[in-house]
Amino acid sequence: MRKHERYAIESPVTVGLCGAGSSDGVHVGRLCDIGVRGAKLCLDRPLPPNELVTLLAHFRDPKERVVTVRFEGVITRARQAPPYEFAMRFRKAARFIPPGPGQAVEGPLRLPSAASANLLKGTQPA
Repeated sequence: MRKHERYAIESPVTVGLCGAGSSDGVHVGRLCDIGVRGAKLCLDRPLPPNELVTLLAHFRDPKERVVTVRFEGVITRARQAPPYEFAMRFRKAARFIPPGPGQAVEGPLRLPSAASANLLKGTQPA
């Protein structure tokens, strides 16, 4: 039983693999729910339990700009058949990454791969 409540929030996510020996890559998916200590997400491929990951959750502010929140954590439970659902436990406090000046996104949310890679490394794109 969870100590903290989870909240159902559908949002696009980008996940980077951080563990030693993990295949390099950035994967896209969606956030299903989130709480103080963890989240449930679905991705485009399976991940093993205990994999260290960086999760970028992409939200829209009232002006339709993309706001990203960065979480570092570990996969605690993983479904190895489609749909690939994962439980993630956060290891550090979340980091808010504000939208860039004048950033507005129309249509489906897609971050350029270079921008995603910089955010996953913890650097702010120029």
